[in-house]
Amino acid sequence: MFTLVRADNFETEVLEEGTPVLLAYVRQDHMFKEQTEVLERVARTYHGGVKVCLLDEDFAGSFREKCDIKGAPTYLIFDAGEKMGRMLGLANGKSLTGFLVRTLPHFQKMAVSLGKRQDRDGDFKTSPVPWAREGMGPE
Repeated sequence: MFTLVRADNFETEVLEEGTPVLLAYVRQDHMFKEQTEVLERVARTYHGGVKVCLLDEDFAGSFREKCDIKGAPTYLIFDAGEKMGRMLGLANGKSLTGFLVRTLPHFQKMAVSLGKRQDRDGDFKTSPVPWAREGMGPE
């Protein structure tokens, strides 16, 4: 499950969070349902290793200015209150996992310990992560 982030909880849910945060800005358009389903899968798969949040549409305007967001969907990673990375465009489980691995060095080890792997469609399967064992990023 992901957390909805608004103006009144942004600081607590994102900046003061003890674990890394994947924050998504997704417009409520024809791709919204698909992208939120991907966020749900990532949240379930990496529960405890990364907190997944969705930016509330009402807060999006001021937040886009503050974080220089020019398009949607945009995915940001925060760690210890600092913005660590940004990814723009439609995502699946594989691309979000790759983004987390590239941005957070410790995330690769956590992904292996969870024994998660994605199929070609980005859906998660339970088994060792071959690319993580070899020390390479996902293809």
